[in-house]
Amino acid sequence: GEILTYFTKPTYFTKPMIFVGGYDPQFFYRSFKIDDECARDYAQKLIPRAIGYSAALLDYFFRGAIEISAPDRFIYSIIDGSETPQQFTHIKTKLRNKTVKEITDQGEIIYEEMGSGTLLAVARYKKRTDYQPDLSTDPPTAESREDHFSYSVSDPIAITELSSTEPIEFIFNFSWDPIPAGITDLYLHVVFKGTLGNEIDTAIAVGMKDINEPQHIILVNSTDRVYLDHALYTADEIRSDPNLVWPLDDEYLDPYNDMDIGIAFFPDPAIYPTLLHAASLEMPAASYSRIIILAAEPSDEQSNFYYHVQWSSLSREDGQFGYAPMEGVINQDNSDGIFDHTEVQTFRGINAHLVRWVCWWATWNSSDPGHWGLMLADWPPIVNEPRTPDIWP
Repeated sequence: GEILTYFTKPTYFTKPMIFVGGYDPQFFYRSFKIDDECARDYAQKLIPRAIGYSAALLDYFFRGAIEISAPDRFIYSIIDGSETPQQFTHIKTKLRNKTVKEITDQGEIIYEEMGSGTLLAVARYKKRTDYQPDLSTDPPTAESREDHFSYSVSDPIAITELSSTEPIEFIFNFSWDPIPAGITDLYLHVVFKGTLGNEIDTAIAVGMKDINEPQHIILVNSTDRVYLDHALYTADEIRSDPNLVWPLDDEYLDPYNDMDIGIAFFPDPAIYPTLLHAASLEMPAASYSRIIILAAEPSDEQSNFYYHVQWSSLSREDGQFGYAPMEGVINQDNSDGIFDHTEVQTFRGINAHLVRWVCWWATWNSSDPGHWGLMLADWPPIVNEPRTPDIWP
C-alpha cells in the first residue's frame, strides 16, 4: 500500500545487443534499473522498517522491565567527602518487576513472574576533565567532561524472585569498580538475567534511572563569631566594647567547642526522618566536615527534597533542630541537548552545593539581609582540615 514516486526507471543500458539468427534491427531491448532517486525512495521506506524490526528484536530478547526507585532512607549513596579519592562504593536502591505479560479487557495489568537469577547494577557517566575535590573548578561545563560515557559495574546479587507488587531494597557493591565523584550525566542501570515466565535462566530484564549528580554538603561550626548589628564579632570584642550591646545570654557569645551537627534527607515533610544519614561529633568552633550524596532526580510532581539538621552541645546542654527544602545537583544535558549545571556556594573559603552552619545572631529584623547576609558576611576563612563525619547509609 505504500506509494513510491520513483519505483524504477526504464533504460536501454542494462542489456547488451542481441543477435538472433543474424542481424536484429533492435540493438537494445528496454529494461529497468534503480537510479539515485529510486534508491532514495527505497531508503526512506526500508531503513525505518529495518530499525523498527531490530528494535522489536531487542524488545523480544530484553523484554523484561525493572522499576528503579529511591531506597527507604531516600539517598542512593553517601560518602565522607574528606577522603580521597572521592568515590562511591555502594548504591542502595529499590527494585520492582514491571514486565507486562498482558492487559485484560478490563484494563488490569498482569505481570510476568520473575524467578531466580542475578542482578547487576551499572553506573553510566561522563568523567570531568577538570574536577577538583574542593570544587574550586566548579561549576562544570559541557566542554569540561569527556565526550564518551564511562561505566562502573557492581558485583552480582543472586535472587530467588523479584516481586511485581512490593519494591525490594538492594545494596549493590561497587568496591572493585567505584563511581568517581568528579562526573556528570549520571544514570543508574540494573540488569537481570534468569527466569522470566517460561524463559528459564535465559531471560533478560533491564531498568534505568536518571539520578542526580554528586552533591557536596558542608556542616560548619561557626560559633567562633556572632552576628550583631550587621557585623561579625568575637566574644572578646563585644565584651570589651561598651558600645556593643549583646541582648542574649552571655553563654551564646562564647564558642561551642564540642558541637555535634547531624543531617538527614527525606522526600516529603510528611515523612520525617527518624535516623541521621551523617553527623560530625565534638566539632570545635571554626571547623567543618564535608559529605557527598547521590539523591533522586526530582519528578515532575516534586522539584526538590528536604534536609533535617540538628545540633547539640553536651557541655552546655543546648541544641536545636529544623528542616528546609533543598534542590538536587544537575550537571548533565537536558532534553533539548543543552548542558545544565548547578552553581556552588562559598562559605568561609569552602565550596559546596549546600552549606549548613551554626552561629548566633542578634537584632535580626526585617531590614537585615537574613540568611544570605550571614552567608556573605566578612567571615574569616577556615584553615582547619575537614573533620571526618560519621556516616550511616
